[in-house]
Amino acid sequence: MSPPAILSSSFTQGQIDELREKFGQFDADKGGSVAVEELGAVYEALGCQFTKAEIQEHVGMVGQDDNGTLTFEQFLQFMAHKYAEDKGDDTKLREAFNKYDKNGDGAISAEELRSAMLSLGEDVTEEEANKMIEEADIDGDGHVSFEEFAIIMKSS
Repeated sequence: MSPPAILSSSFTQGQIDELREKFGQFDADKGGSVAVEELGAVYEALGCQFTKAEIQEHVGMVGQDDNGTLTFEQFLQFMAHKYAEDKGDDTKLREAFNKYDKNGDGAISAEELRSAMLSLGEDVTEEEANKMIEEADIDGDGHVSFEEFAIIMKSS
């Protein structure tokens, strides 16, 4: 059975195949469904970390059958929802990053950071801006890349 078109537009066929493979590893009777209790393990196998509350949200969002199981299509529906949320978060992060990256070179310098902070009414010295960049600069190149910016923003 192929997934609904809306889900196909969220994922490539390769991604759907990978999700189906991981889902199938936990489909004990090969009947096309997984016990709700196994969802955490399915997510973990995919490298995803969801809290119990998020798993409950999943079950509440897509429902479950009388046997307490979810079909692959229900699983894929939730994954598409989470994927769209994550994409939205990255879009917002990219917009915020671009406001600081004034010259558009893909990195935020101490000078750009200080300029942005001053425009927001924050009185930041050159030394303070350098210190902030140093703390966020994971690879030590003297600038903050989008990836470094995203890590800092997602962890705060």
